[in-house]
Amino acid sequence: MDVSAIIAIIGGTALLVGVFGGGIEIKEFKVPQIHAVFRIISAALGLILILVAVITSNPAFLYLIPAQPSSTIAVAPPDPTLPLLVDDFGNSAYDGNYNTSLWNCPGCALGDVSVQQEGNAIRVEANSGSQNLTAQSSWPLQYVSYIQGEMNLQSTDAVGGIVSLGFGVPTEIGQWQTMCFMMGNQNPSNQTVYGCEVCTTINGEYVCDYITESFPLNYNDWHTAKIEIAPTAYELRFYLDDELIGAHTPANANELQSKYLRVSFGVTADSNIVGYFDDIIVQPTK
Repeated sequence: MDVSAIIAIIGGTALLVGVFGGGIEIKEFKVPQIHAVFRIISAALGLILILVAVITSNPAFLYLIPAQPSSTIAVAPPDPTLPLLVDDFGNSAYDGNYNTSLWNCPGCALGDVSVQQEGNAIRVEANSGSQNLTAQSSWPLQYVSYIQGEMNLQSTDAVGGIVSLGFGVPTEIGQWQTMCFMMGNQNPSNQTVYGCEVCTTINGEYVCDYITESFPLNYNDWHTAKIEIAPTAYELRFYLDDELIGAHTPANANELQSKYLRVSFGVTADSNIVGYFDDIIVQPTK
């Protein structure tokens, strides 16, 4: 007879005493009548001992208890036929506002930025600082093929700053991000410039590892920005209106591939700036 069987017998006896209160006689074995308090204690002890006996005899029983999730949760690969995120800003239900199920705007609550959907696009205006709409969802970098969107920097009396579209991830040394932008206050005065960059904010300092060539554009014109992620080496490829303008493989590509990226778009202003965005899409790898 093994230990688990002995424990089970003792537990079963204690449970019977607790349930029936004694007065049980099995051949020469008799359990006398006991007080109600001791019956409760005996029943509880019996249940515990029986459970211990089951676990002792079959440790796999423990696996019937659902495991608690670990800090890293496996995410199933996305359906390659469906966008991870898409917003054409054409739903009239969000006119004068924006789709809060897709985007979060911390600065909007502070009144530092005006964000409103109008004319099948979204208008972002700010007077100072950096104000971005950030996607409510995030995805492992390895599951993202590219991010693309339309941008339009408006000409105002005091255009200063940039409109941008990109994504970022937190790393061990700081917030890493890559974006494509249209920058104001360029010469000649009726032109902006387009470019893309890869930078990290380290201890409050914005340090860039890569910046593409700058391309002059006119204010008030729509242009397509696109950042593509190569599926194996995680090389970043940058496009302007579907034309490749640069490529860069981050030095920390191995770290980045295990991170979750979050898409954002918005403005960085040193004076009044107005930008429009449209047809933002995040496509999965195939």
